[in-house]
Amino acid sequence: MHRELQNLIEEIANSWPINDDVYPELKDKKLGCRSLFASEHIQLHLCGTMGKIASIIEPKDHAGGIVNRFQLTRLIAKSFVEILRMAEINGFDASSLILGEDLQGTMNFWSEKAPITPEIYIALKNIEQDNLKHKEFLIAFNRARQAMGDLDRILEMRYVTNNITWFNAKQPILNIFIAILRMADIHGYNAQTLIETSSEKIYLSKRKATRDD
Repeated sequence: MHRELQNLIEEIANSWPINDDVYPELKDKKLGCRSLFASEHIQLHLCGTMGKIASIIEPKDHAGGIVNRFQLTRLIAKSFVEILRMAEINGFDASSLILGEDLQGTMNFWSEKAPITPEIYIALKNIEQDNLKHKEFLIAFNRARQAMGDLDRILEMRYVTNNITWFNAKQPILNIFIAILRMADIHGYNAQTLIETSSEKIYLSKRKATRDD
């Protein structure tokens, strides 16, 4: 699984180039600027994906509201692809994201290390099982958005100073990655299906780009 995640990271990077052919703003810019620009741009993609996820889970709060699980499954994979692209361009590889032997072990670790249970969140007590899963997912979703807010505050500094030697977004990126893993776990993904669905997402995106051309 360690190798599979690294293969996915490399597949994403090859399918989503960050260079001045695609993004004119990168012309004549140093490597550090490239990481900063890419982080900000991919953050926009993540914001869009999180907005779509919000629109899918929001109806569950209404009487008779349902969640389109098929769309949610695809969007979780999309967010996973996006955070892996951001992680790679900021120096992460599979070995720095995985704890122990594989991605499944990492998902299990964060399920225990960052639990979302009625014992910790007392407002979840006495909620029926179906709605409990919805609330657990919502908490993980909010954790991702909070980490994205932390990243936004770092990215904002690019407009305050020309000195980019300070730029290090690794902690919020790691926190976003962990929160997305928790979302995936609560939704019912295991590591293998998450990697397979994410890889399929890249394939479908490449096919769409070819048709658009």
